[in-house]
Amino acid sequence: MRQTELERLAGRGLRETLRDALIADKSARIATKLSRLFPHLDVRPEFAWTGSFGTTTTGLPHIGAIPGHPRIHAVMGYGGNGIIFSQIASEIVSASIGGLDDTDAEPFAFNHWVQSYKQSLIT
Repeated sequence: MRQTELERLAGRGLRETLRDALIADKSARIATKLSRLFPHLDVRPEFAWTGSFGTTTTGLPHIGAIPGHPRIHAVMGYGGNGIIFSQIASEIVSASIGGLDDTDAEPFAFNHWVQSYKQSLIT
């Protein structure tokens, strides 16, 4: 959680797969937890929203040039692990743009995902 410029408290949590239908319940549960931490504050939510987590079948994000489009790079599918994977992605993409190879790139490459997916169909 963090404090906003308007002196509001911004909190998050309680990941679910049925997002929109659960916003009211999740907001109430978060407010209950906040009221225990800050009993002197009015913690009633003014706003509530949800978002999707992009994930992949391998659990690893796709990082690198899009096949057939070597000058277009994409970084997607962090699955909630953006802090770690964004650092890795910054190194892989910057090396690629500079015309260099990155030793960590292969497991995250789009072509690696296609090969893994095809293999999973066979077995």
